[in-house]
Amino acid sequence: MKKLLIFVVCSCLIYQAKNLPAVELDLSQKTPTNSAIRSAIFPGWGQYFNGQKNKGYILMGSEFVSLTTTILLYNQAEETYKKYEEKGVKNDPLYDEYSTQMDYVYIGTAVSIGIWIYAIVDAYLVCDKQMKGKSTSILEKIDFKFSDSRVDFRYNIYGF
Repeated sequence: MKKLLIFVVCSCLIYQAKNLPAVELDLSQKTPTNSAIRSAIFPGWGQYFNGQKNKGYILMGSEFVSLTTTILLYNQAEETYKKYEEKGVKNDPLYDEYSTQMDYVYIGTAVSIGIWIYAIVDAYLVCDKQMKGKSTSILEKIDFKFSDSRVDFRYNIYGF
C-alpha cells in the first residue's frame, strides 16, 4: 500500500511538472539573494560564493555528517521496530529501544534543518555586508605599517 501511494504521488508530480513553465535562475551575479539561494540548494555553497571557503567547507561537512548520521539512525530504528513487530510482545524492551532511536532521529533532523537555515541566513547577511562595503573578514581589519625603525600593528574593532 505504501509503495502504491508513493507511485501515485510521484506520477502526479511528474505529470504536473510537464505542464509547468520553465524557471531559469541566474546565480552568476553576486547578490545576497543569489548567495542565499546557493545555500538553500546546498548548505555552504553560498559561503563559498562569498569568499568564505573554510566556512563553506565546514557547513558542507557538518550538513553531510548530520544528514548521514540521521539516515543511518533512522534505518537502525526501522530495523529495531521490525524486530519488535516480529516478536509480537506488546511491552517488549525493543519498543523502548526503537523509541529512543527515533528521538535521536528527531534531534538529527532538527540539527540538519538548523545548519541549513543558518547557512541560508548567513550567506545572505554576509553578502549584504560585502555589497555595502563593510568588512566581514578579520583579516581585512588588521593593518601593518612598516618603517625603518619599527612595525606598527593596528586592529580596527569598530569597522564593522
